[in-house]
Amino acid sequence: MDSLVDHNAQYNDLLNYFSSYLKDMIAMIGQVKALTYCLLNVPPPSNKNIAITPDVYSVMGACKRTHDDIKRI
Repeated sequence: MDSLVDHNAQYNDLLNYFSSYLKDMIAMIGQVKALTYCLLNVPPPSNKNIAITPDVYSVMGACKRTHDDIKRI
């Protein structure tokens, strides 16, 4: 039973770490987008603030959105 508890704790730590990493990536992508719009002298579109919670569905959705943003940039 102890190994199951340790496994769950490691899984939760990994999700917390990855969701934090994605938040940082999204912030950097936002900065690149803002600079690009500024350089092009075009008004930026409205910013969508989507919360990332440390659960697998939120992290997977954020991965897809981040990947799509990176492709657009």
